[in-house]
Amino acid sequence: VPAILVILFLPDDMEQSLTHTNTELTAKKCAHWVSLKGMPDVPNETNITIRLPKKQILSPSQLKEILENISECREIEYGI
Repeated sequence: VPAILVILFLPDDMEQSLTHTNTELTAKKCAHWVSLKGMPDVPNETNITIRLPKKQILSPSQLKEILENISECREIEYGI
């Protein structure tokens, strides 16, 4: 099962950060993603550091590519 971690960075003012209508959801700032497949095992079970590549911005085209890879059973390894 693919495991993709997405971190959404929001402005301090939550009222300004998300807006929605019946046809649209808009989030200000950005989201980054990383695949957890192949992440090295760590002995610590309470705090785990995950490197989040700044180049991996979750854009609409990036989300489409991730979903296509998953649907075609192509693996997305940690750190890619």
